[in-house]
Amino acid sequence: MLANSTLAKAAQMVSVLILVVGLVFGFFMRNISVDDAWKLLAALGAGTGLVFMLRWFWWRINAWSEIVAMVASLVYFLLLNHDNTRRLVLGDYPLKAEEQMAIVALATIATWLLATYLTPPENEETLRSFFIKIRP
Repeated sequence: MLANSTLAKAAQMVSVLILVVGLVFGFFMRNISVDDAWKLLAALGAGTGLVFMLRWFWWRINAWSEIVAMVASLVYFLLLNHDNTRRLVLGDYPLKAEEQMAIVALATIATWLLATYLTPPENEETLRSFFIKIRP
């Protein structure tokens, strides 16, 4: 078992890391509107919500499924917002916000489903222990 001082130091380092990451993201987002920021948050949640909900019902989903979903939604959103990528895939068709969110959500769902089947499931004993402790 780790000592309390070790855990406190780790918590402090993680807090500083979160602060630095927030500052970096804030710096890059300084020139976008509040509306664009909300679109980004909506797109990030569009494909990940399903994996977070299904995690409680379909125990084949593992931590990798969730990590892949979070990363994939960001990547797909950024790709669809990049002019050259959008033109390559869609031509000159302008995407509405709803269409973009639907594409990001469907691509993210397909990606985390693939990750779910390509990675090993959680250990059966870990799942049983979790069930007994939490009683979902």
